[in-house]
Order: sequence, then structure tokens, then C-alpha cells
Amino acid sequence: MSNNKLPFTLRTKVIEYPQLVHARDRIRQVHQAAKFCKKGRGIALLGPSGVGKTTVLEEYMRSVLAQQRHPGTKPVVFVEVPSTPSPKSLGAAVLTAMGDKFAHRGSAEEKLARIVILLKGLQTEMIVFDEAQHLVERRRTPTGATTDWLKNLLNASRVAVVLAGLKKTEELLFSNEQLRRRFSAIAYYDRFDIFMSGGAQPFAELLFSFQELLPVPALKFVTADTVTRFYHASYGLIDYLIMIIDRAVWLAQDSKACEIDLSVLAQAFRDEVWSLAPNIRNPFCLEFNMLPLIGKGEPFDDFDVKAA
Repeated sequence: MSNNKLPFTLRTKVIEYPQLVHARDRIRQVHQAAKFCKKGRGIALLGPSGVGKTTVLEEYMRSVLAQQRHPGTKPVVFVEVPSTPSPKSLGAAVLTAMGDKFAHRGSAEEKLARIVILLKGLQTEMIVFDEAQHLVERRRTPTGATTDWLKNLLNASRVAVVLAGLKKTEELLFSNEQLRRRFSAIAYYDRFDIFMSGGAQPFAELLFSFQELLPVPALKFVTADTVTRFYHASYGLIDYLIMIIDRAVWLAQDSKACEIDLSVLAQAFRDEVWSLAPNIRNPFCLEFNMLPLIGKGEPFDDFDVKAA
């Protein structure tokens, strides 16, 4: 492979599959409602890691930033929730994302007041809180102080607020009735499951779209056998699917064969997902026993419990 050629990656491609379109549309609707009503509105984007929540957020933020804006404005503020959040640390995280050099100074109330002033000056329309499950996962129930701080932010800022995180983030909303009303919009963003009714077709369509983008020849991604192998290899998670396919492209381009076949996919799976996978547990080996990789020590062991 030429050293001056950028490596291929599906991560730069946006495929319009139904789940992505639905989540993006719900974010847009809440965003527009907040602008029209001039009232703080919230939406929670909830689902396990690796399903594509970040892709939805990044694409929507790009669409907002692409609109004509005055210099010095910040229409979207992206905040990563601290691992051990409190009203004070959450306020500091928001101020840091807004470019405040003195983000860590002042009380939680003083930080909130500065945030409201900056939001107006920067003409901010949306705040995105990523990794929002941190607000609940280190305690049995969310603290009243944190939920009250978020509620006050919505009341005072009059912007759209997105909480993106694992499903457990919903506990935060149900812990405060006023906050729950403001976050009446919830978009659940789950992994694909080809064994659920109607679940195989969207997964197969996504695989077909990916294959159409490949720069090298490959076996047919959309056969009953291959779809099942890709599903078990990724557990229906787009992040794993992209890692495997991107690596397979690299391996094919770097070999004399220049083609993606089951052997190339098997090596890509070992390289990106499970290096010690025996053939009987490697989805792209002919010996694979077609059972989910959810056993003890396997890639998706206890995944659904941890993602809840």
C-alpha cells in the first residue's frame, strides 16, 4: 500500500440507516422547539457504547456549524461529563467547553450564572452532555443537587440540552419530575439484533451500504451466512463492524490477493476484536459454531448487563 495514500476508513462515511435518521430527526425537533419557544428543552440519546451515538451527534453538530454564523459565536457546546460529577465540576466542564479561562473558579451557582451569560453572548443554541451515565453510575440514586443544577440550567439558559449516554442515564430523569418533563423526548439507540423480528433486514442493508464503499473486491457481505457471521463478530455494534471491515481492507490492500475473503475477515477479527479466538469461536472461520460470543472471557461477555 502506498505510503502517501490515506488509509481507507468507514468512519468518514455516514450511512443513512433508520436508527441514525430517527435519532438525528428527534434531536433536530427538540433543537428547533427550544429556538421557537425560547424555552429550555431536553432530549436523552440512550444506548450502549459502540452503537453509533457519537456519529449521530457529530453529524448533527456539523450540520448546525455549517450554517451561516457570526464570527465568535458557538452554536453548539460539547461537554464530556466528569467521571465523578457534582454541580460544581459539571459547571466547570461546561465553562471549559465554552472557553472560559477561569472555569474552575466560583461556586456552582456562580458558575451557572456565568454559563447563562456566556450562552447568550456566544449565541449558543444547544449543549451536548456526553457520557451522561456518569451522573448516576457511581451512586445508587442521582443526587438532588445534580438534578436541580441541570433543571436550573434548562430554566435559565433556554437552549436545547442533549444527554447522551448508557440507558441507566434514564434514572437521572426519573429522579426529578420537573427534569423528566423537560426531557420528555428520549431516543433509544440500541445495537442491531438480527434474531429479533424485522432485525435482520436493517443490519443487512447497512452491510450492503458498507460493501458499496469498499476500495477492494470482497465476498458478498449480504448472504444469510455472511450476515450471521458479521453479526456474531460485532454483536450488532457498528463500532466493532467498522473496526473489522477497516482492518480487512488494510489486510487486502497489503497482500497480493487484494481481496477480502473469509480468511482475511478472520484475521481482521483477531486483530481488532479477539486475538486469541480459537477457530471454533472466530465467526469468519469455517469451523465457527454459530453461537454468540457472550461466554466467560469472550468479547461480549455480560455486555447487555453492563450496557443497561
